[in-house]
Amino acid sequence: MNLPNGHVLQNGKYRITHVIGQGGFGITYKGVWYTEVKGSLGTVQTEVPICIKEYFFKDYCYREAESFAVKVHSETGRALFDKFKEKLIKEAKILSEVHHPHIVNVLEVFEENDTAYIAMEYISGCSLKYMMEREGVLPETKVLRYVRQIGEALRFVHEKNILHLDIKPSNILIDSSGKARLIDFGVSKRYDIEQQETSTTMLTLSKGFASIEQYDNEGTQSFSPCPDIYSLGATMYNLLTGKIPTESILRATHPLLKPSELNKDISPKTEAAIIKAMQIIPADRFQT
Repeated sequence: MNLPNGHVLQNGKYRITHVIGQGGFGITYKGVWYTEVKGSLGTVQTEVPICIKEYFFKDYCYREAESFAVKVHSETGRALFDKFKEKLIKEAKILSEVHHPHIVNVLEVFEENDTAYIAMEYISGCSLKYMMEREGVLPETKVLRYVRQIGEALRFVHEKNILHLDIKPSNILIDSSGKARLIDFGVSKRYDIEQQETSTTMLTLSKGFASIEQYDNEGTQSFSPCPDIYSLGATMYNLLTGKIPTESILRATHPLLKPSELNKDISPKTEAAIIKAMQIIPADRFQT
């Protein structure tokens, strides 16, 4: 299903080294970007490690063995495949304009093999999800440091009327210098000056981290930071307790346990912030 190791893209500009992840909508590869660096000694050819995401809607497509082209099984599938491919390209182009110290940088968006690719910087490190699986519940001081950094990134994208809509520990990487980086804007939405949705993506819901309005097709048609704020609060909850919060849509019948009931070391101030961020009614949450 995936491209073979050593495969080149964009006439040799990029080379794939190996697969690092795959899901229902795409395959992620580690790769190399062949580029030039100009300095006092002149121009030097160099290899930069990068990450390449390939759009591969696995339920509707397959790869031709000889050409490596991505083909669709049916005409019905073709319409859906093309629709989501165009949305992916549009969202990636948005992200390529967004540069922030705590957001992964997109280098280029291009089409090849009858599908779309996003080339982005490679972050050497691990996700908060992997860190928690390895170390257990994280100390509050560490969680607050990472959440503050991701909060700065979110404030930056919200000022540009962009919502991330999939904040969770697996979408936050900690790089080799210990800095948090927000990744995967694949389901983000952009809004115009009147705060009406101008871009839409495939619906995805990360159970336990998605706000209740994300379960409603009309719930995120107008811009509000509140869905991302809920998810950031849910991420704090998960990192400090080791438990995925109760799904927002189920909380009427399955109330959310207070974080301190699962971890007595959580400070009252932090617990209060989590609970406010995770209020079911958007107006009851922090508004920025």
